[in-house]
Amino acid sequence: MRKEADRIFLGIVAALVLIGIFLFFSASLGLLARSEDLFSSVVFSQIFFGLIVGVVTLIIASKIPHALLKKYSFYF
Repeated sequence: MRKEADRIFLGIVAALVLIGIFLFFSASLGLLARSEDLFSSVVFSQIFFGLIVGVVTLIIASKIPHALLKKYSFYF
């Protein structure tokens, strides 16, 4: 049985992604104005440290059992 995606949640995630992309380009242009770095080097470092390290961390965190997280959480 397939469940439908929560449209409100997807809308919020899409908005946050767009805001993040806007902030990235805004900060990158500020860095490029101050230094002689190339745009591609800034994009590469952001993609490597933000996306790749983030996805690896997500995969590792998804392997932790929920019962263990609930046991050591503060409010639950």
